[in-house]
Amino acid sequence: MSRPTALLIGLAIAVSTACGGGGGSAVSSVTAAQIALQDQDLPGFTRCPQSGPIASVLETLRAGGDSHDTENLSAGLAAAKDLGFADGVYVGYASDPASCSSTLFGSGDTASLHEKWWLCMVVTFKDAESAKTAYTNGLFLFGFTPDSYSKLGGGHQGAQTGFGTTSYTTEVFSEYFAYVAKDNVLIEMGGGNQFEFQASPVAKKVYQRA
Repeated sequence: MSRPTALLIGLAIAVSTACGGGGGSAVSSVTAAQIALQDQDLPGFTRCPQSGPIASVLETLRAGGDSHDTENLSAGLAAAKDLGFADGVYVGYASDPASCSSTLFGSGDTASLHEKWWLCMVVTFKDAESAKTAYTNGLFLFGFTPDSYSKLGGGHQGAQTGFGTTSYTTEVFSEYFAYVAKDNVLIEMGGGNQFEFQASPVAKKVYQRA
């Protein structure tokens, strides 16, 4: 698995074996690409050339043989369109550029990486209510929801995250994950081989641009 939500599958396995976001009516005029991770957010990282609109990334994943992520992303995009999808991007950054094609946008498993990496997906909707619905339904979360993950006993939800009431964050095996709805924007991002105190400031930069 290459997508940041793959670490949430690890959360489910681990548990079973052992801001003012969201609710308002504001509509951001900023594009998904302007909100997503930028070069200045991650000095020393390389932006993966495969980054771009969700539809083009979907084709990249399909060509790379990543059937699991392709299925999830395709289903999520279809559901987003039903909710009023306006724009969406999927970007990756890696401290080792080779990780882009082999893992972040390929069929490799992020758990095998020893260097730091980031994946970030930003989707904008026609209105804030659509983004909130997408968050509640767990769009792009492999059939899970923030509530279901929270009930597993891991992570933070709501005001505890620092990202508003419609937000969920967790750290599992040094992989950080944030899932947030703010106004008409849905943000999903994950960072590997870093702890929450290291990753959270990066996520906040994206959140603040939304």
